[in-house]
Order: sequence, then structure tokens, then C-alpha cells
Amino acid sequence: MIAKTWTDRTACLPGLLALLLGTSAACGDRRTSEASRPPRSAEQIALQAVRDRLGTPTAEVQVVATGRAVFPELQRTIAEFKIRDAAGALHSIALDDALQPVAVAQFVERERAARTARIGALDEALATRLDQVPDASQQVIVWIVDRSRVRDSRPPSHGEPLRPAQIDATYKGVEDARGTALAGQIAPILERLRRVDPAARADSSSPAVTMTAGAEALRALARDPDIERIYLRLRGAPETGEAAKATTGISGLQAGGAKGGGVRVALTEAEGRVEPASLLLNTIVQDAANVCPTPSDHTTEVASIIKGRRVSVFGATTGVEGAAPQVMLRVGGSCATDSTELMDASSRAALWGARVISMSWGLDTQLMTGGVDRFYDDMTFNRWRTVVKSAGNRACMTPGNEASGPGSGLTTTPGLGFNVITVGGFDDHDTPAWADDSIYVCSSFANPISTHGDREKPELSAPAVNLTVTTLGPANLTTVSGTSGASPLVAASAALMIERNGRLSFWPEITRAILMATAIHNIEGSSRLSDVDGAGGLNAGDAVSVAGDPQRTGGLWYTCDGSTPMQLPLATLSVGPRTRQRVVISWDTDPTSSNYPSQPSADIDLEIVDPQGRVVAASRSFDGTNEIVDFNTFLAATLTLRAVKFRCELPTWLGWAWQTTPVNRLPR
Repeated sequence: MIAKTWTDRTACLPGLLALLLGTSAACGDRRTSEASRPPRSAEQIALQAVRDRLGTPTAEVQVVATGRAVFPELQRTIAEFKIRDAAGALHSIALDDALQPVAVAQFVERERAARTARIGALDEALATRLDQVPDASQQVIVWIVDRSRVRDSRPPSHGEPLRPAQIDATYKGVEDARGTALAGQIAPILERLRRVDPAARADSSSPAVTMTAGAEALRALARDPDIERIYLRLRGAPETGEAAKATTGISGLQAGGAKGGGVRVALTEAEGRVEPASLLLNTIVQDAANVCPTPSDHTTEVASIIKGRRVSVFGATTGVEGAAPQVMLRVGGSCATDSTELMDASSRAALWGARVISMSWGLDTQLMTGGVDRFYDDMTFNRWRTVVKSAGNRACMTPGNEASGPGSGLTTTPGLGFNVITVGGFDDHDTPAWADDSIYVCSSFANPISTHGDREKPELSAPAVNLTVTTLGPANLTTVSGTSGASPLVAASAALMIERNGRLSFWPEITRAILMATAIHNIEGSSRLSDVDGAGGLNAGDAVSVAGDPQRTGGLWYTCDGSTPMQLPLATLSVGPRTRQRVVISWDTDPTSSNYPSQPSADIDLEIVDPQGRVVAASRSFDGTNEIVDFNTFLAATLTLRAVKFRCELPTWLGWAWQTTPVNRLPR
């Protein structure tokens, strides 16, 4: 009856869009009593479908989130609804363009099958390149189907403090186990690939093989069931005060002795060699593989934001102390800015024991999440590293941005990764106060392409304008602008958090949640989550404080089996009157997901409920891997943070953080 009613009306409607958005359109002069009624909206039909499913015609149900899922291969769009019943359970209802109920999973499978039939495992960019230059060989990254499965083997998120040596030993065990699991899978496939390219080589800790082949061979490989995707090998480019430490609260942390002592951090940079003769840098471990033969100004400047130092030269003090000057910093990269060499440098840094990997270079993939993003998502999911990436500087018209178009704001790869912390930039106007801060005019913000189109990048922002840094020469300073400076500030803050709580070394999801929950410095748009600054400006002081409070953070292995409750309580917290609550859950996408990169491997919603089970605040995206709420409580209350499983293809790691501040806390 629902489908028939809508079908009867299609001839006289000006279009379907109004109904899909929940509005109505008049039908003209129909001579039946049915036609005299206004057409029901998609929302009304969805609500009735849930009532029918529950078997209660008058059930109290409510639409809590709507989305539009686009399937380009099928040339179809469906409206999807998250509907909550009176008991708090969530229901999924999807309607096609005829307002008929459909199964989203079936559309996803048909879309994947249609794409495979058209181009097999070829990535879109590679398929286009093969059509354009069919006679040329292409350098590619072959992503092998990874049939290994992660187990719940991480050290718990809470417990006795861990010494750096314990963390190093745990990482070594993870790397050895990962390498062994992959070697057995990849060896026979690598042998086949070497029949095409004898120089094909595999990464030791990810299911990626780099090789060169012609169009005919690549199209044949794209039909190999052991190959997940074949990506075009790309080349990146650099993304180029006191290092804005006062604005972010880092100065206060350093005054209290927090300087990152013993925490291993890595920079992977285009060009990749640091000035070895500078007096204004603390000791740095230089990875010499594939970097330029001469020092790079960009690499030196980015490194100094973390490891700069002040010295006395001829009786005058000069230099800027870095944001985490006592970390162990390793720097490497690729002189050719080759994506595979940059990935190799990051992998070597992980084998060295890096807890945090920061990158201030980017690839323009036109917002399509690709192979390099997948590599860094894998590094977080399977190797437990916090990965931080600059958003890019594509929002203004500068040399090199012409292809993106003026004001396009294209976020760059690998900052499109689901599990990567992507950092935008803001201008602190060289003052510690927050009130005069504004968005950096060039900071990228465009979101990755996804099924429902509601992923948000960046996660947060950090100072990026007029940063005083060390550059080439024995004791030279310069001033730079760009999100290249924002990324190392966040990476340094993550190191300070790990210094406070070593268990965060193994929980990048908790680190991500803390950084977002404490980023209460709103620079533009919504104070909760907005387009350009993400969750807000970096607030390292609060982040380190929350990192050391076990009542306000946690992490777990989130399973998808039937034993997992639909509503999983993560924490209960008593909050005082006149307090502001900022709560975030953050989870990973498993890079083996069959739907990578169109949607995450799990869709988990966040709810805050009171003792009576009433929802006080909620966040429910479709394609995101973070959910965030920001609300005030004017009376004392006991509240529960709840993770609600809406869709779960594969189990994943999930972290959460809860920040409480006074309602009347003033900007600095």
C-alpha cells in the first residue's frame, strides 16, 4: 500500500527531492479521495515502517538521523533513516527513489559488484590513466587481500604505568607477529607479480606490493581474487613564534616539566633531510634512506617545531624551544616525494618504535580515499600508531593549487584516512588569547568522498600562521605559514599525552578522542564540530590533563557478534552544576573492509543518557569514525556514555574521552 500510494502520485509531482527531504508537493486535480490527501513524506513512511516492524501501530518512534546514500555505479540514491523507539533501540530504514523500503546492504553489494565488473580491482585514478595512456607502463601499489585477523591483544587502556622499554618490547612483538602473518599470505602472490615485474617488492608490515606494469598486465591482475585494489603510485609535495605554544597551552605544560622525555616520535617528510649543523635543534635521528643529499628547509622547519632549542650565541639568546624538545625524534622521507618511499620511511619509523608519526606533505587525490590512506589506516589499526597529517593548504589560490581551483579546500592524502588525525590551521595573531583567533585562509577542509557524504575532516586545528622556526644554517630563524606547522604541534601534544600516560602508546583511538574532546577552542562555525576547524583548536593543556585521568578515558575491542549489546555503556560520570560536557567516541576502520573506502567498517553512535534512560545528547553520523557531543548541564547529574551499534561489518578498536569544564570558562 505504501509503494502503491507513492507510485500513484509520481506523475503529478515536480520531482522526488522534496519528498526525500521530508517536504510535500501538491498533486493537482485528482478525482479520488486518496489523491486529495497530501503525499506522505519519506520520513513519515519510514516511521510507519518501524511501527509495522514492531507490530505496534501507535508506537512512539522518532527519526534521529537522516542520510542520503549515493551509489554512482548503479546511478541510484536512497534515503536512509536512523529511527529510535521508546525503548531506546535504533532501527535502520532505507527508501529508494520510489519510496519503497530497500536493504542498504544489498545496494552496497550491487554497487561493489558493478564496479568490479567494470574495472576489477583497478582504482578509479589508475583506470582513467590506463585509458588515457594505454601504451605506457605505470608504477603502482598493489594492495593484497589481507585474510589475517586482528585479535584483542592490546595492553588494556588502564593499568600500572608502562616504562618506555616495556612499550618498545610490546611494539616489537606486534611488528614480528604482523610480519609473520603477512609473509605467508604475500609470498605466493609476490611470486606471481614478479613474473610481470621482477623488481616487485613487498612491504614487511602491510599487504602492499610496489611494482611497474603495462596496461594489459594491470587489467589482468585486476581480476586476480587475491588482489584487493591496484592504486596509481603518486608523488607528494610539502605543505608548507614561539611555536604557538602559549595559544595551545603547551607553554604551561613545559613550565610544569612536560617535554616528552623518552617518547619516540617520527616525522615523514618530502625531501626528508634535516640541517645537521644547526645549533638551534636538539638531537635528531636522521633516516638517510631516499632523502635528499642536501638539507631541506621545509623538513628542518617542521622538525624544529617539535625539537627546536634556545641557545646563547655570542652572548645573545636565540632560537625557539620546540613543543616537545625531549622526545626522541626520527626524521626521514623521500627526496622524490614518492608515495611508496614515504610509506617505507614511516614503516621504518614504526619498526624503530615511533609512537606517533607526523606528516606535513600531501597527495592530491581529489578527495578519493586511496592506497596511501589505506596504508596509514592499516598502521593505526594493526600496528597501533597515532598518525597525524596536515590537512593541506588548498583553500586559497597559490602556485601549485591551480588544478584544485581557487578556494577548493581539497584535503590531501593521507589525511583522508579514516584512522588518521588530520589537522587544519588557524591564525593565533601572535597572542595567547583565543578571542582574536581566526581560520588560516589557506587551510584545507573539504571532506572525503563517501557513501552518505557526511565524513568530516579535519579532526581539529592548530596554529599555522607566522610560526617562528629554525631553518637552514648554523643558527638561522625564519617565519613560515601553512598546515605543515599545525601537524607537528598536534603530534608533539600527543607525545606529551603519552609521556603522562604511556598506555596511550597503544591506543591511538583514545588519543584521537582526547584531542577532539578537549579542543573546546571554537574558531568558526558550530562549537561542537564544524567544517573548517573540526572539533576546534588544539588545547594541549587540557588534553594532557584528561590523558592522566582514568575516569575520563577508556578503550576496548568493539565486537560485532550477537553477544555485543545494542547499547554498550562505556562510562558513568557525576557532573556538577553549570558545567560544559564534551564527549567523543572514536574508532578505527578495518582496512580489510570490503567497502573501503566508501564507508567505515562500523557505524557506532554516541548517546549520553540520564538515570531514567532519557537521551540528553547524541551524535549519529553514517560514514564518520568519530562522534562528538557538546552540551551544558545546569544541575548536578549522573550521566552515562553509551555506544550504540547501528552497523558493524568488522570488529574494531574504540576509544572515548570525556571533558568537563565550567560553563562560564572564558576564552584565553
